[in-house]
Amino acid sequence: MTQWFQLQQLESKYLEQVGQLYDDNFPMEIRQYLSQWIESHDWELAATNVSLATVRFHNLLAQLDDQYSRFALESNFLMQHNIRKIKRNLQREHV
Repeated sequence: MTQWFQLQQLESKYLEQVGQLYDDNFPMEIRQYLSQWIESHDWELAATNVSLATVRFHNLLAQLDDQYSRFALESNFLMQHNIRKIKRNLQREHV
């Protein structure tokens, strides 16, 4: 069971607190749709290694592209728009 799935099982008052952790810099949609990918990496190591962090960032952008393609296959225009916007924001802030 993923951490993200477990988190979603919390009582609503705790879910509200979780919601406050996410903003436009790292929206909850990323956490939702990329939960398995996110949880499969050692982020503490990436936090102390600039070159690894850079690789992970570019991998994150590639994951967003993959998710965008999935939404295109599903004809989910709204989520395509959101993923594209999230990727642009991340690139603007971190590249």
